[in-house]
Amino acid sequence: MKKILSILSILPCIAMADLVPADGVISSDFVQSGNQTGENAVIGKFLVNEGATLTVNGNLETNITEIVTSSGKTYADFQNNGTINVSEGASFYLNASTKSKGYSAGFTYITGNIIVNGTYISEVVNSSDYHIVAGTNKATNFTLNSTGLVKTVGGVGVGINNGYTSIILNASVTKDETNNWKTGLITDAITQRRNANGGKEITINADNAFCRNDGSASNIFLGNRGNLILNSTNASGNTDLGVVTFEYSSTLQLNLSRTPDTMSISGFAYKVRNVDAENYASTLIFENFANDLIKIDNFDETRLTDDGIYTFEAGTDTITVTITATNGDISSANGEWYVANGFLNNTAFGANVPEPAEWAMILGSLALGLAIYKRRK
Repeated sequence: MKKILSILSILPCIAMADLVPADGVISSDFVQSGNQTGENAVIGKFLVNEGATLTVNGNLETNITEIVTSSGKTYADFQNNGTINVSEGASFYLNASTKSKGYSAGFTYITGNIIVNGTYISEVVNSSDYHIVAGTNKATNFTLNSTGLVKTVGGVGVGINNGYTSIILNASVTKDETNNWKTGLITDAITQRRNANGGKEITINADNAFCRNDGSASNIFLGNRGNLILNSTNASGNTDLGVVTFEYSSTLQLNLSRTPDTMSISGFAYKVRNVDAENYASTLIFENFANDLIKIDNFDETRLTDDGIYTFEAGTDTITVTITATNGDISSANGEWYVANGFLNNTAFGANVPEPAEWAMILGSLALGLAIYKRRK
């Protein structure tokens, strides 16, 4: 009996042994299989050291309130230099805040690997910076698998601020029976800027992989020298985009599905900084472009030239976005773009090819003409 009581007396210790340390510092591989939420949540800083893996099999909540200073900026102290793996059915909730909202207030960079099969919610208060991934020179790999949900609240959405980040989206946005988001990436915006190492790619392997919390399309922001690739060639359709905003010398490349559904863009916008207007020149590239599949709302046809130059007026200056497209080995050297019924078209890719009904009318006219010709003859 004494032995049984002795074993029972240590069970609470065993149950607590798998909880993340109170200071949130993970220095070696760690499995969080219990629930650490509410009063038991991690308070203060949260750090996964390089080479360490945090596997979340239960529910883990972190309330990050400690402030650190980096290069004159203040950040909530959350850092992942290793790997965070959220299992299916498990949840990781990150609640962070900074002292004041403004350009110098941000959400600390996450620089390691994140694999989400369960739920990952990132919420920041008084932050003007990004969630999930942001600028460092270390490799960051973020994978959202088909059973996973990532939701961002506050801040400016998902941000990519360097040339070393990889994002793979394997989940479509879906809701459960109570109308709550179940899978997919829920974020107000996807932002990419200051990329000196070539275009950064978000691989989209599922239809409708991201949207805003209200179900509308997430916005895209290309910051100065931003170069972003949204690659959905492995999906059967495409995720619709909200407003695409260009800053100077930025590029957005859309690698479309080879059998795409109609893709819509809510509209174009630009952001002006104190530089010469010629430096604002940006580019929008469509890969696997097909006519009558790209719909751009609020599109001003008068601003689009035949060679694919779309212009904005910024005071006395003109800001341009060059629209180009490739289709297999065919490229658009001289765009000849136009808009028909709200859809973007390009004559280089058969925009003038008649539809079946039109062919029937053409052939019928030819047959009638031939009959008249023979009768006269």
